[in-house]
Amino acid sequence: MRPERPADAGWLALRMAADDEARSATLEPLINPLVEWLQAAHPAGTVNVVDLGAGTGSNAHWLAPRLPFAQHWTLVDHDAHLLSRADPPASFTGRTGKLEDIGRILAEAAADRHYPTALLTCSALLDVLNAAEIEAACAAAAKSSCAVLFSLSVTGNVSLSPKDPMDAALAAAFDEHQRRDGRLGPDAPATAEAALRRQGMKVRTAATNWELDATSAPLFRTWLEEWVEAAVEQDAGLADRSRQWVRQRLEQLESGELSATVGHLDILALPG
Repeated sequence: MRPERPADAGWLALRMAADDEARSATLEPLINPLVEWLQAAHPAGTVNVVDLGAGTGSNAHWLAPRLPFAQHWTLVDHDAHLLSRADPPASFTGRTGKLEDIGRILAEAAADRHYPTALLTCSALLDVLNAAEIEAACAAAAKSSCAVLFSLSVTGNVSLSPKDPMDAALAAAFDEHQRRDGRLGPDAPATAEAALRRQGMKVRTAATNWELDATSAPLFRTWLEEWVEAAVEQDAGLADRSRQWVRQRLEQLESGELSATVGHLDILALPG
């Protein structure tokens, strides 16, 4: 929860529909087992969901209606302005904090007899963390006997159609940009899976890829331009060729010829 560039509320709103559609694939493999575990572990009373990097609460907007029992959400983010705009469909507390606070936050939540800690979750966060931060979050969850649901973590798998020789170079540069300053970028999902297994948790995963085309043009255009911007920031040698590539891709998007799959992964971990 220390991104170099603070999350933009407009971007969070723009991506919400694609996120929601992608996460529909998790209902049977991940959400149903999570609900069963929560109902067995907390048969009575309100359960507390701690949401890291919560931003404006989009994770709660999707997940809360799919948890069929009373909930209280603790939304944790470093950005107080984003939290002030949160309005999830559940009882919640907004809390400004950093990832290193998570052990204390979970311990305090566990001590609250009204809202026993049940679930640690985040959405589109893991890629900006380093290995030690992910390890600490997983260890804190295991210590508190929480379930874990890490959603919409980028995997680095990007497939554009029609293909172009520049695609691979841009993808490689973007992935390296994601890994700057020790961040895990596309390596985050595998790192989190391994950390959770080391804690003795039972781990399941489901692909939550974005499928973009002309029907999602505003998001597609913004993602495409920012994807290339980050790649060129990492490798300035791509700058001249990328300008023509972007013009061509935007023309293809305008004509309805362009589509893309942008890889994401959701991870569920339940106490052993």
